[in-house]
Amino acid sequence: GVCPHWAEYGIGKINMRAGLPPPLCGDFRNLYAHSCGVFIRAEIWACISPGLPAVAARYALMDSALDHGYGEGTWAAVFTAAAESAAFFIGDERRLVEIGLSYIPTECGVAGAINRAVELADAGADLDTARDAILTDFRGAVFMADRGHIDDRDQGKGYDTGTLGWDVPSNLGILVYGLLTGAGDFGKTLCDTVNLGEDTDCTGATVGSLFGLIHGTEAIPQRWIDPIGRGIKTICLNDGDCRFMIAKTVDELTDRTVAMAEK
Repeated sequence: GVCPHWAEYGIGKINMRAGLPPPLCGDFRNLYAHSCGVFIRAEIWACISPGLPAVAARYALMDSALDHGYGEGTWAAVFTAAAESAAFFIGDERRLVEIGLSYIPTECGVAGAINRAVELADAGADLDTARDAILTDFRGAVFMADRGHIDDRDQGKGYDTGTLGWDVPSNLGILVYGLLTGAGDFGKTLCDTVNLGEDTDCTGATVGSLFGLIHGTEAIPQRWIDPIGRGIKTICLNDGDCRFMIAKTVDELTDRTVAMAEK
């Protein structure tokens, strides 16, 4: 597989090699079933089922079972896939959050953190207030359980404590807060989300996906596009025969995705 061999990915692979089928391979002795490794890859299920959130949610559930079982990580992926699928036709961020929530258990940690984020956005809470509110009740452990990865200010607030692997609820709360307060501004949406910290590649990527699905590429200012371009780079150290299959540009990848959706 192309996934790394650590945390939820590694445990899922070990369990599959031992003969456990999904969702057992994602659940068995998996401390990281509540982490972020699957909602960051959920966009594809929305993009092959635009306007069909139930279909996107079902695919996300099947995908998540491999390395997250029925943990919080799975509910994060189901939420994002359903919301992203609906975003092809619905431009109201609040409504998209409601749609995503309708596909996950009301009592799960992800739903709790998302609802808290909605309350914070409604109250006009600033970034520091929102971050404190989310991390007070929905935080996991410090990265790699190493206190060297957290600054003194956060240690003073007690953010160096938390359950190892229980990472995804806080990140979904951060994502939803950034989406709701971004006010249709690409830079504000992305920067506010990322500046709230935690698993910023996951939150930034997914809030950017939702923004793009709602507003289209024309809403992304050129100054954000120029430094990045349209090419696709891979960091795979041993891509083997795959090198001839990887799309060279986002345009080529989009064409492939549309073709798959039509099938």
